[in-house]
Amino acid sequence: MVALAFTGATGDLPTYVKGLVADVAAGTRTAASAFVAAASTDDLRAISGVHPSVVASWMDPIAFGLTPATPRFGANNDYIAWFGDGWDAVAGAPP
Repeated sequence: MVALAFTGATGDLPTYVKGLVADVAAGTRTAASAFVAAASTDDLRAISGVHPSVVASWMDPIAFGLTPATPRFGANNDYIAWFGDGWDAVAGAPP
């Protein structure tokens, strides 16, 4: 699991990414300079202005003690998401 921290000078992450996309569309920036290119490595990479941090890796213990029975991170880990503050402000509305 990776946490991303926005380190851009101003605004918020969605606005920052929309600006990068607009620059690429306008031809003032190349996609290769704005976004992370595909790679064949397992390195943790992020676009400029975003700092990634590993929170938990596959099979990290998630409880105290290191026995064979200790629960581990990653088992049945199909989906994790954070919708942000106020995601449930309107009952029945999708996040």
